[in-house]
Amino acid sequence: MQEARFMENAAKVEAWVQALPDSVKEVSKNKLRLDQIKTNIELGLDDTADDEERTLCWETIGKNGKYFNDKVDEAPPFPKARMGRADRYPTNLRLVMTTSSQLFLSALLEIPTKTQQMIINYILPHGRTGGSYPNYEAYANHLVDVAIRNMESSIDDGRAILDKKGEWKLIDELPQMTPPPTKEEREAASAELEESNE
Repeated sequence: MQEARFMENAAKVEAWVQALPDSVKEVSKNKLRLDQIKTNIELGLDDTADDEERTLCWETIGKNGKYFNDKVDEAPPFPKARMGRADRYPTNLRLVMTTSSQLFLSALLEIPTKTQQMIINYILPHGRTGGSYPNYEAYANHLVDVAIRNMESSIDDGRAILDKKGEWKLIDELPQMTPPPTKEEREAASAELEESNE
């Protein structure tokens, strides 16, 4: 596994571990598995680790994550690993997107069950999709995907607020970005451009 991809996946897992309820973390069997996860993250992030070692570390992390998915009801879903080609965004910005989106998912999943049911009863998929969300977790994942797309487009459009070193400015662990222009603002800018070209 490439270093940048491992770092991104590890950031998701670290946010997942932080979001675990104390009732899960206090069980001795779970503590041992969480220690294995943390140790393998450290090993994979070690400067001397190569792609093969990171892959082995990730396999161990994934197996422990599967245990929590299969056997620990109170644990939120273990994050899925991102694989594939290299990311088009710098690693430091992707890590911020990954960490903040996992925190967002954890916050969404903390909403009481009754409220979750109300939400998926009234909010339906947009556009041609039709139907309804199969469960609240699917809706929460949809919102996280939207958040990630919004962060990516803020980078693409130059709206992400970065410091002089190229690090994302964070306030309360939230990456700061300027909202996209409104339709009226775009039309006014377009009219100004046309006037200046005449």
